[in-house]
Amino acid sequence: MAYHAPDQLGRFLRKSSDLLRLTVKQGDRRQRREVEANRFAALMLISPHMLRGPMAAFGEPDLQHVPVLTRDFAVGKE
Repeated sequence: MAYHAPDQLGRFLRKSSDLLRLTVKQGDRRQRREVEANRFAALMLISPHMLRGPMAAFGEPDLQHVPVLTRDFAVGKE
């Protein structure tokens, strides 16, 4: 995205907690970039159409399904 500019010349600064961030404080551009990057990465790793079949097989969503999905799709829990 065009407005995703590095915090310092040639590098983006982030914290490990940014990987878990789903919401953004009003006006915080760094957090906004991180949330957008996280969403983009998640959609690239597991697109919704790829996830529909496995989720339908599980029935009701449950956190116990996360380890199975991370294994099957070779992605991290975050």
